[in-house]
Order: sequence, then C-alpha cells, then structure tokens
Amino acid sequence: ITALNPSLPEALNPVLRRALEKDLYNRYRNGAEMAKDISAVRYQILDDDQTVQDSRHFEALRRLEFFVEFENIELWEILRVAVWHELKPNVALIREGEQNKFFGVIISGSVEVSVEGKVVRELGPSEPIGEIGYLHPSSDQRCATVTTREPTVFMEIHAGALALSSDELLERMRNTLLARLIQ
Repeated sequence: ITALNPSLPEALNPVLRRALEKDLYNRYRNGAEMAKDISAVRYQILDDDQTVQDSRHFEALRRLEFFVEFENIELWEILRVAVWHELKPNVALIREGEQNKFFGVIISGSVEVSVEGKVVRELGPSEPIGEIGYLHPSSDQRCATVTTREPTVFMEIHAGALALSSDELLERMRNTLLARLIQ
C-alpha cells in the first residue's frame, strides 16, 4: 500500500498483506483481530490534531482509578471505540425505562443517580455509569436516571462497539465493572 500512497505508514503493509492472504489459516480470523492490528498503527495515520487529542484522552484515562489495572494497549482499544462528551449541568445521560446497551466512565464532573425521582447516589470522576444495563445478560431496560450535576466529561462505550475489541479487553472490562458494582 505504501507503494501506492507513500504518506501511509510502513506498518500498514503487513496488516493488508495478512488481510489479503489467500491461505485461510494465515488470514485474519475476524474483523476484531484485524482492527487490533490497525489500531496499533492508527496514530501514524491520523493528523497531528487528532493524535494530540487521543494522547490527551489516553493520559486522562491513565490517571483514573478505574483504569489502573488496564494495559496501555487496552486503553488505546477503548479510545478506538469510545465517544467523549462534554456536557452541561442537568443533562440526562440515562433515563429510567429506556432500553439501550451503553455504559461509560465519568472523566470529570459529577452526576446524580435517581430512581422514581429520588436521588440515590452521586458519582464523580472514575465512576462507571450504565454498567448494570451493560452487564445484565437478558435485559437492556434502564432502572435509574443519571443526570449531570455540573459540567461533566463522560466517555461513552456502546456494547456493540466494545464487542469488536480483543478478548483480553472484554474480560478486563467485565471484571473491572463487576468489581466496582460489588464495591
């Protein structure tokens, strides 16, 4: 590929070679496996502004207690599938009764969790939200409302996007969410 477009990184060549391999056993087994290799060279493809933003997001995650046990490569995988939101106060992130399969982590700011209009908990940086809906094996109906209390940065992860990540990341994420839930 670099012969056709010299501005692309050399590390992309083996990825494409493997993706186009005629021998089934030498080819990628699935898209997640290929995405993992592509994510390793992603920073070389992005423009400088995007790379700086990704680096800032990586450093923000590295400082949070929630991600202490995560490997660097797992954090980069999370950044690949996550959407960052900068929210004003009084924005509902999750509404009681809604059906969806996303969860996320508060990067900065705070939210309140309420059930039937009564506040049951306040959460701050490094706290996951929506993890019960994500972890529940058969239901995606939300049992609480989560609303920002102040300007808040929230990293959102959709279950479908995370499902394309490595098995190691999926296991670490489930274990971390379960440990936080039990705590």
